[in-house]
Formats: sequence, structure tokens, C-alpha cells
Amino acid sequence: MDCIIEPMALYRMMWTVINSHVPVIGVSATMLMSNACVVEDGRVVEAHVPWSFFPMFQQLEYLRSFLISKLGWSRINALPNISGGFGLFDLDVVVKSGGYDNTSMAEDVDMLLRMVTYMHNTGQEYRVVQVPKVCCWTEGPSSMRALYRQRIRWARGLYEIVVNHRKLFFNPHYGPIGALTLPFIFLFEFIAPMLEFSGFIFMVWLIIAGGVNWGTAALLFTMIYLFSVLMCFTLLFYDYNMEAVNWHNRRRSYMHLAFAAFIEPFVYHPIITYCSNIGYFQYLSGQAAIWKPIQRKGVKKRNLASKNTGNDAKPTT
Repeated sequence: MDCIIEPMALYRMMWTVINSHVPVIGVSATMLMSNACVVEDGRVVEAHVPWSFFPMFQQLEYLRSFLISKLGWSRINALPNISGGFGLFDLDVVVKSGGYDNTSMAEDVDMLLRMVTYMHNTGQEYRVVQVPKVCCWTEGPSSMRALYRQRIRWARGLYEIVVNHRKLFFNPHYGPIGALTLPFIFLFEFIAPMLEFSGFIFMVWLIIAGGVNWGTAALLFTMIYLFSVLMCFTLLFYDYNMEAVNWHNRRRSYMHLAFAAFIEPFVYHPIITYCSNIGYFQYLSGQAAIWKPIQRKGVKKRNLASKNTGNDAKPTT
């Protein structure tokens, strides 16, 4: 089971379309990890934060992306993508802008950017909206191999977007998405992994050469680390008050996510940075792009019979 749709998902998404005075060409749904959730008759009945190593960090990563980044971009009508897992599109605009490209490694970003380009080139008003409530649960990679494949594909897709849609970057003609969002993505998502990797190599060389000012280095590291943790805690405070996710055990869930926030910069982020650089290298070296399937372990299922007996079914695929 890959994606599980919330019962009120379509209502939440269509409400943004009906309630808007400007035509809505796309609606992005908030998605979270289903890896530790309990599913009954095709619905998530108990939402849990995964204890598994990689899904735990991905849960925090998804919350940060959907509830901070995408909500912020949506506020100024500069949302850069609608997740391929679950989204709503204006079919007429999709067809007129070229439709879905099944050869793209970043098909969700590619299609939305072509839709935005079409709307600006034809002088039409539009909105792309993010729904803050969880609408879909998806199973994330639970092994290093699966995560490696996924993030390399995402990195190649990002490089592909920068090349194929370069006319939009730093271009105010395409509104806030061209003037703000895409420059931000270029600097802090596309360039950043390369700078981090080169910075690590340079730091190793400085340590060997004895050229490190350890006092200044410790101060800079502490400031960056505290900023990362503070951002995550701001996210958790926001989610706690907004109740975007109906966690089964709220106190335990937030403690779990807080634990992930403290150790993410040391273990998870370096892995993502490494995968991004490998993806860039594969793209630049002309290696064939292969969409490799990610092995799913499945979620905990509970049917009516097990509910009556009080026993949960074993995880299935």
C-alpha cells in the first residue's frame, strides 16, 4: 500500500477552489509518513511517528516542508510544486501547457512550472494553494538503499528542472515564483549540497594543515545547529496549536519528533547531502536515468475481525 487518502481529503482540497475569487489551477495536499500508522479498512485510524531510523527523519522533513515551506510559498502564490503522491489540477490548464511528462525525473515540479509559465504568458490570473491539514499518508523508504535511490532521483530531477526551466529563474515576469521561489531553490536546495560537500573537504584539509580557528568554528557550528533545532521546534509548536495532524499519542509523538530534530543534522542531513551530490554527478556524466522501484514494507493493518478480538494483523506489503 503506497498512499492512503484521508476521508475528508477531497472536501478540504475542493474547498480552496470553491472559496477562491481567483481561478485555482492546482492544490497541494499535505502528506506524511504512514510507516508506523495503523490502518483499518483502508483508513488511518492511529497516526504514529515512525520509530524506524529513516522514516522518523522523513516525517520531520515532510512536516517542515508542507507546514512551513509550502504554506509560506502558497501565501504569496509562489508554490513551486504539487507532490506527485496526491494533488488536484485544472485539467484544461494541464493539457494546454503540455500535459504530464513521463520522462521527467521531477514530473510534479515540471508540470506545475509549465502550467505557471502558460498562465503568465497568456496573462491570466491564477492561484496554487497548499492545504495545511493532512490529506494523504504515504509509505517512505525504510532502508538506506531505498532512500539512496529516491534521493538520487530527486537530485537528478532538481538538476533537470534548473536546466529545462532556466528562463524562469530570477525572472520577475513569472511573478513571485520566478522572482523569489526559484532563486531560493537554486541557492538553498540546488547549490547548497555542492557547497556543503566542498566545505567538508576544505575543512578536512584545514584540520590536516592546522589552519582551523577552533573557537570561531565552534561558535559557527553552535549557531547553525541551534538555528536548525529552533526551526524544528517552531514547526512542532505550530503543528501542536493548529492540529494539522491528529496524532494518536500527542505527547509521545512530539517528544519523538523533538528527538529527531536534535540528531538530524548529524546523521540524516549528511546522507541527503551525499545523495544529492551523487545525483548531480550522474546527471552531468550522462548516466542513464532509471526509475527504480522502492521496496515497500507495508503498514500495520487491522480489519474488523481483529478489531473485535483486539489483535492487530501483521504488517503486510
